[in-house]
Amino acid sequence: MKKLIPSLFALFLFSSGVHAEQAMQNVYGRKAVSLNGKWNALPDWACNGEYRKVWEEKTPQTDTDFYEYSFEGTPEIDVPGDFNSQIDQMRYSEAWVWYRKTLRHKKEADGNRLFLYFGAVNYKTDIWLNGEHIGEHEGGFTPFQTEITGKLKDGDNSLIVRADNRRRADALPVTHVINTQGYDNNSFNVWDPLYEACDLICVNEYIGWYIPWQGEPSELTWKLPSDKPLFISEFGGEAKYGSDFGPKDAAGYWSEEFQAGIYRKQTEMFRATRKAFEEGRSGVNLAGVCPWILFDYMSLCRMHPVYQNGFNRKGLVDENGNRKQAFNIMRDFYSE
Repeated sequence: MKKLIPSLFALFLFSSGVHAEQAMQNVYGRKAVSLNGKWNALPDWACNGEYRKVWEEKTPQTDTDFYEYSFEGTPEIDVPGDFNSQIDQMRYSEAWVWYRKTLRHKKEADGNRLFLYFGAVNYKTDIWLNGEHIGEHEGGFTPFQTEITGKLKDGDNSLIVRADNRRRADALPVTHVINTQGYDNNSFNVWDPLYEACDLICVNEYIGWYIPWQGEPSELTWKLPSDKPLFISEFGGEAKYGSDFGPKDAAGYWSEEFQAGIYRKQTEMFRATRKAFEEGRSGVNLAGVCPWILFDYMSLCRMHPVYQNGFNRKGLVDENGNRKQAFNIMRDFYSE
C-alpha cells in the first residue's frame, strides 16, 4: 500500500548557498519555522485538479460563476502523516491530494535566502506558492527543498502541495525478489554471489512466524558466502494489540504473547551468535539486527477481518501508539 509518507514540511531561513538539487545539510541546526501541524487536504480521485487549476484558488465573482473545487470545507489533516489513514474515503486510494497551508511572512532586509524543506512526500510532488509553480520532486523516501527567496510577500501567502501516490511501472521502489537463502536442519544458508560486492550480508528471516524453529535458537548455525559482517534486516511476527481471542501459544490468533515468544527466541539466537563470535568459536560476526517493523501499517494484502483488517500487524507498536509486549523485549535487548 503506497501512501503519503510522513512528511516534515518546514520553512528554513539562512544565508549559505544551497544548489536546487543538492541535499540540504545540517537541517535542524538552521534558523527555521516549522510548518508541521494541520493542513487542508483536498482529495482528487480523478486526478483532474490540474485541468481545473486548483492552485489558482478561484472563487465566484459574479452570479454565473462556479468552480468545482474549494479548500473551504476540506478536512484538516496532520503533517507529518498520511492521507490514507486520516481521510476515511481514501483508505486504499492511489490518487492526488492537494495540501494547502497559509504562511504569514514579514519581509526582512537581512539578505537571507529562503527555502522550503520537505522531509519526504510519496511519491511525486508539485509545489505552488501564491499560484506560481515553484518546484517538483519525484521519489517518496528522500528529503528535498526548493528555494523561495524573493517569492514570499508581506502578510499571508498560500502554499499548495500536490502529493501523487499512484504506482507506476517506471517509479521506485521496484520490487524484484530472488530467493538465495534457506533454513534447514536449524541451519541458515545464504548463497547469493552478490554479497561479494557488498560490505554487509543482510538477511530477512522470519523463523518462528513463517517457518517453525527446527531446533534450539541458541544452537542455530550459519552458512554464509563470505566472512563479511552479518546484519539481520528483518525478523519478527504479527500480533494484534490486546488480542484475546484464543490460545496464546498458537499463531492463528495473532496474540501478543505469541509474538513476544518469537522475539524471545530470536534474541536468544542473536546473543548466542554474538557470543560464539566473541569467543572465537564462530566466524559469523553479527553486526546488528532490525525488527520488522516499529509500527503497524496499512497493507492491501492483509485480509483477515478480525486480526488484520487491512494492517500488517508485525509492528512493535500498533497504529494508535500502543506498545505490544514484544516492544519491551527489544528495548531490553538494545539496552544490553
